Amino acid sequence: MRRCALLVAICMLTGTAGALADAVSVTADRLNLRAEPSTDSRPLGIVTSGEKLKYICEDGQWLYVRYNGQAGYVNSGYVLVNEPGIAADVEATVNNVSGTATAKTRVNLRSLPTTAGQIVKVIDKGDVVTITGLSGCWYRVTYSGQTGFVRSEYFDATEIATVPQTPDATAQPAAAPTPVTTARVNMRFAPSIGAAVVAILDKGTQVNILSETGSWYRVSAAGHTGYLAKTYVST
Repeated sequence: MRRCALLVAICMLTGTAGALADAVSVTADRLNLRAEPSTDSRPLGIVTSGEKLKYICEDGQWLYVRYNGQAGYVNSGYVLVNEPGIAADVEATVNNVSGTATAKTRVNLRSLPTTAGQIVKVIDKGDVVTITGLSGCWYRVTYSGQTGFVRSEYFDATEIATVPQTPDATAQPAAAPTPVTTARVNMRFAPSIGAAVVAILDKGTQVNILSETGSWYRVSAAGHTGYLAKTYVST
């Protein structure tokens, strides 16, 4: 499975309302919104020509977007991206967290969670950054007085804590008995094995299922919110 690359305007873990213009426009007559960045992934729905999607991040030839409250992936060859609108979409969708990470290689700190983003600074191998947000498989970090985005696969992160937020009054409560993890498993920021790891849950950890996206559950557990593959959750 590919690691993320152009996945940056995402379906947030915490929904944010707003009247911001969405940066991604569909150019194909009909385009699948998929659960993972692969043509083999199950479609979550279909978007049509002219419809607007909120940009979350980039993953190779795929974009991670939000449409009508549903997060998923679309092939970037069938959309147009309004680059000036990316920053507003990212601001609206980034998930605030706290943590630190060490660079595994020399890596670019970019202005936006996309490989087209301006290079703000270059981070040397072994340098430590402070993680302040998650946007798909990108971290928002501060480093040497600068704030920007880096791809998570180039960093070894310590445990990332979700910054407490006001509960969503519209959230649906989980159904009766509380599910548990069936093995030690990574909780991820997005429904993809390439997405950033939010936390590592031990076997038997109780989870609260918030929603489903393809082969993934969006859950809250141990003070964190993120995605778990369904195969690791006993319901």
